Parts: sequence; C-alpha cells; structure tokens
Amino acid sequence: MKAIIIMIFTLLTFSCATQKQHVKAVNGITEISFGKSGGFTGMTEEYLLTGKAELFKVSGGEEIKLNRIAKKEIRSITKQISELQFRDVKLAETGNMTYFIEVRAKDYTNRVTWSDMSDAPHIKELYKILVKTLTTQ
Repeated sequence: MKAIIIMIFTLLTFSCATQKQHVKAVNGITEISFGKSGGFTGMTEEYLLTGKAELFKVSGGEEIKLNRIAKKEIRSITKQISELQFRDVKLAETGNMTYFIEVRAKDYTNRVTWSDMSDAPHIKELYKILVKTLTTQ
C-alpha cells in the first residue's frame, strides 16, 4: 500500500513539474518566439521571450534559460508589437535564410516569416530589437 502511494505521489510530482511555468502576459502577449533557419547547414536557431521577461534558447524541444531582460524592455517590445498590429500581419516568405517571429497572445497567435529579400522594414526592425535582447545582461 505504501509503495502505491509513493508511486502516485512521484508521478504527480513529475507530471506537474514538466508543465510550462511562463504564462504571464504583458500587454496581452504571453510569448514571443523568434529566430532563423536555413543557410548552408539548414539548422534552426530559435529563442523564446516570455511575459515574465525570461529569455530561453529552444534546442531539441528543450528550453535553456539564457537570461532575464528588464521589465521596461519587455513592455516596450510588446507595445511595438501592438502598434504594428502584428495580429493582422500576413507574411509567409521563405528564402535561403528564413527569419521568423511568432507572437502568442491571450486571444491570438500569429507567425510571420521572411527572407533577406523581403520588403518588410517594420518586421525586420522588430527582429533586430528582439535579437538585441540576446546580449542584454
């Protein structure tokens, strides 16, 4: 009987521990994924910025925490996304190098992709801002 109780307790502990813990929203946005894929190796480089201002590298389905950015910075980024009306942006271009931004909000999810040849200056500028968060300490 003790063995069954211990086994159930262990299973419940591990099943709860594997769930995502970053669901806080800033300006309605819960997560921002960004990165690039393609090139000579065809590898994908992906990063995840959460509403808790935590930055992760996504590799093989695992999230590796890199750092935390200032709350002021995450508010500025989410404000820019709202001003761009990212929810309604329709861009799905690919190239040798394909860049992407995916925004997950409480009431929508939208992913845009583009290449170096794309004419999307506002999206490219947002991408540059997101990449700068990788060096924020």
